[in-house]
Amino acid sequence: MPFVIFRVDNRLVHGQVFTWISKLKLNLVIVANDRVCEDLIQQSLIMLATETVFQKSVKVIFTKICEAVSKLEQEEFLNCRILLLVDSLQDALLLIDSGLKVNSINIGGLYNQEGKNKVEYTPSLFLNNEDIQIIETLIKRNILVSPEPLPDDSKIDILKLIRR
Repeated sequence: MPFVIFRVDNRLVHGQVFTWISKLKLNLVIVANDRVCEDLIQQSLIMLATETVFQKSVKVIFTKICEAVSKLEQEEFLNCRILLLVDSLQDALLLIDSGLKVNSINIGGLYNQEGKNKVEYTPSLFLNNEDIQIIETLIKRNILVSPEPLPDDSKIDILKLIRR
């Protein structure tokens, strides 16, 4: 599968994501999110923001979680430099359990929601027990999970942060 970065960020497409797109010279963003697939207004906003910043050099497509792995395997995407975006660790694990092969997951922002606690030393990482269990599961599968809002941020050992 040709994707370059797999990112979890509950804001999906925003300024930090654009920084990754520029830095890694990406040309396709795949937003794997069931809710956004049904929300034409949200899709339009994401498309407008992306086109405003990158003109036509970056394409955005939307897919349901259950269709994302097969979408990535399509021949038309073999030569693309892809950012795969999901908005939760639960969706990331679903994709991996569906056959997505990854070595690492970039966590952008998982913002404050009811039942989640802020992880010290991170500006935008709030987790609950289920999130922590998913992170531990991913790490046991030899997948690097690192909160990196921006490309020049240092990789952080997330287990040290969540076990404080």
